[in-house]
Amino acid sequence: MREDLIVACPECDLLQRMVPLHVGGTARCCRCFSILYKNKKHGLEMALALIMTAAFFYIIANTYPVLFLEKQGIRTASTLAQAVGTLWGQNMRIMATAVMITAIGAPGVEITLLLYILFSLRRRRISGRMPLLVKLLHKVRPWQMLEVFMLGALVSFVKLGGIATVMPGIALWAYAVLTILLAAVTVSLDEQTLWSYFRQGTVLSNGKPQ
Repeated sequence: MREDLIVACPECDLLQRMVPLHVGGTARCCRCFSILYKNKKHGLEMALALIMTAAFFYIIANTYPVLFLEKQGIRTASTLAQAVGTLWGQNMRIMATAVMITAIGAPGVEITLLLYILFSLRRRRISGRMPLLVKLLHKVRPWQMLEVFMLGALVSFVKLGGIATVMPGIALWAYAVLTILLAAVTVSLDEQTLWSYFRQGTVLSNGKPQ
């Protein structure tokens, strides 16, 4: 790792030089001792495997029904996209837009960006637009609110349970797994490590330059 690389502490904003780390090592701020970056063993490979799995569950979550509703012998099923369309048709457009952005749009954009970035890093194809894509990823992540969606789904189940029989669909379970996977990707590959890959112009494998 070059010694002219600078990193800002996420807590106190102190600028510090990045230093090489052994596998499993952690760099901390010299002023507030917050974590700056890590050199995780197989971090890139693990993140790529997780995001590929997340893409698979994202497709399932947006293809199959989220729930089944049965009342008086009539059974209906609805995907999340159909639910958004129903909300829009009932003039609940703010709610429909919020669900579309936070539960469908933002997760899809995040997964797409991560797939492209991680595949490019893995194949050592680092283009000039990579920093822009990482910045876009940083902007999109706060809009991804699958945890809030899952909480809202649970509340809806309780409310609807009093008037009809409600059963979770495959998509709801897929969204639950997707929420865990996206959180795991964030933990396995932090943004500082991602930036260091671009600045170096190479990919670290097991802590050693290839």
